[in-house]
Amino acid sequence: MARFEVLIPRSEVQADLTLVVEVRKEGLVVSDPTSGRVFTVRERRVDTPPPSPLPPPAPPKPDVMSEVFHEAGRVYEHKSAKAAAEFILGLAMKAIKAESGAVYISSINRQDLHVVAARGPAAASLANARVPMGKGTVGLAAQEGVAIAGGNGDACSPAQHDGRVYGAIQLLHKSQAFKAEDMGALDYLAGQFAEYLVNTNQTDA
Repeated sequence: MARFEVLIPRSEVQADLTLVVEVRKEGLVVSDPTSGRVFTVRERRVDTPPPSPLPPPAPPKPDVMSEVFHEAGRVYEHKSAKAAAEFILGLAMKAIKAESGAVYISSINRQDLHVVAARGPAAASLANARVPMGKGTVGLAAQEGVAIAGGNGDACSPAQHDGRVYGAIQLLHKSQAFKAEDMGALDYLAGQFAEYLVNTNQTDA
């Protein structure tokens, strides 16, 4: 056991205070010989609560493009060209995040394209629309057989199979510019729709 005396100076009026400090197993024992008071100073441990368990990791976000490519094969579950067009358009808008869109089927006799499915705020103005070949984004894409991304947030991809165009998919009002992967997905879905029309003999529905 260690014993120390600590002299604590007071003011001129009061006498100096001498404390005796002893180191014991139970801690520091401080005593005042004058008053006889004894104090024990112990180490106080603050029990910290155990750390909260970490939340489980968030599930990985599904690859939207891969999901769309996988889902496109289900187009044959739809018997009519209109139902299939609605299905394909839904996949396109899910993958590319456009506000509105439409699917067209070409008419060889009339040399134009007519809307068979439309979604979004622009659906009312697109319903039953007919676009001459070579006119506007849709007509030009169908005539030339190439996908076109306009600068005002619209894009169109021709639905073609074996070199022939059977229709088109148009997306409108995308908040950001169309990227290469957007156009790739749109081209793929348009091609799937063209194959569906050929395989179900609905090429001029």
